[in-house]
Amino acid sequence: MPENDASPPPEWAPGAEWRPDPEGEADFRWWDGEKFTDHTGNRRPVAAPTPATTNEDPLKARVIGKANRPALEEIRRQCRPDELPEFIAGETAGGVLAAFEDRCIVIKKGVVTNLMAGSLGGGRVTVFPYKQVTGIEYNSGFVNGSLEILTASYQGTANKDFWRGTFSGRNANSNDPYTLSNTLPFTKQFYEKIRPKVQWMQERITEAHQQTMSDVGLRPPTAAAPAVSVADEIKKLADLYAAGALTDDEFAHAKRTLLEKPS
Repeated sequence: MPENDASPPPEWAPGAEWRPDPEGEADFRWWDGEKFTDHTGNRRPVAAPTPATTNEDPLKARVIGKANRPALEEIRRQCRPDELPEFIAGETAGGVLAAFEDRCIVIKKGVVTNLMAGSLGGGRVTVFPYKQVTGIEYNSGFVNGSLEILTASYQGTANKDFWRGTFSGRNANSNDPYTLSNTLPFTKQFYEKIRPKVQWMQERITEAHQQTMSDVGLRPPTAAAPAVSVADEIKKLADLYAAGALTDDEFAHAKRTLLEKPS
């Protein structure tokens, strides 16, 4: 029966029912068991379903493991306009890693454990441009291990934490991966999960170093390029080396290449 029939149907009789209106004047017309009557009715219009909307945080979709709200808010602040990280990885309170196209960010406890969104809470946020990163290593024991972001100033857990500065935490004078700014404690199982993403980071690091080498003129200049002396190019290399953008091996190789280049 129509839900908003304008005129009530007559008294029911055997075989009486609402049927589609054969005259097309309404949706339904009353059949009294023998013939159609003048009683008509229409269906109530059904509203089109409202498209489902989602308020999902785009950063959450890139998280592997765990990253709480304060950590995500800090990563959001580090994003440039229209930029999102390739991935975000976190497993324990030891830190969260966010990897971008040209840099990675390590967020240590304080940001990670503080319940106030947006509050550093005594934590540290360290940015590592790939052109200054010499490598990424995963050192593991039987079950647990740590992912290390290596630079010219930090070449492994045997050295002191170059970025700790005045911050202190548990075992502040040790090489504790929970306090080191460039080290993230990850179990072997979790590392296997993010291994393809770590490989992606290593590829970006290689590209950044190749670009650095190109910027200092190690590729043949074009015919229109002004002449640059070997001494000038070596000086550029020395400046990059002093700034930590080149390792000892990279500096030595680049310098040797310049000296052997035909004049």
